[in-house]
Amino acid sequence: MTRTDQEDDDAGSICIANYGTRDLGLILVVLASFGCRAVLRRSPALLVMLLTPVGLAIGAAILGKYPLAHRTGVFLLPMIWLLAAAGVGLIVEVARRHGRELALAGVLLVAWDLTCLLGQIAVPSGRLDYRGAFAHIHQNQRADDLVCAPPAVVYETYHGKNPAVLSEDQFPQVDQAVPSRRVWVVLGNSRGDLRRRFESAGGRVVHRHAVSGLQVLLLEPRDPFRIE
Repeated sequence: MTRTDQEDDDAGSICIANYGTRDLGLILVVLASFGCRAVLRRSPALLVMLLTPVGLAIGAAILGKYPLAHRTGVFLLPMIWLLAAAGVGLIVEVARRHGRELALAGVLLVAWDLTCLLGQIAVPSGRLDYRGAFAHIHQNQRADDLVCAPPAVVYETYHGKNPAVLSEDQFPQVDQAVPSRRVWVVLGNSRGDLRRRFESAGGRVVHRHAVSGLQVLLLEPRDPFRIE
């Protein structure tokens, strides 16, 4: 099942808010949504000014000109904080009239976010070390090696857009390449299905390097005499 574009946008907003305000992303995005309504009532032009950077960033990401994810979206944080502050003002205004009805919803939201925070403190989630994975490839690759680095947006964040690096939507090209040339692939630890896919296409894993949450694999043709 694929998520809708709206769900993807919401998830992206929460990730950016989390990156700048650790573990408060959900609360900030909810408050910012209320803030949009509050600012719209006061000054539509001001709301347009605040949201214009978001529209430009999303447009650039769709066109493949800017990788919008986590740290590359830090410049959007002031907008999120300002809208969240406006949202707090709106909630206070409404709470004066309907405090009891809103109290339960507020308590549940804070309790949910606090539960997530305590869970991460008890069992910290390992960061995916894409920087380390790409550095290992750059240190060991040959000039004619093919590199598949999903998700492509992460590679672009560190090293810029490189047409020679295949992204996750170009796996069929990897299938075609592994029988005849060396291919480096960055995979999550849970993506054994992709490794089996590339091996079935005619490649064999000759080198494996583990970094936090990721595997760097070097695939060579099963028949070494077919290397181009």
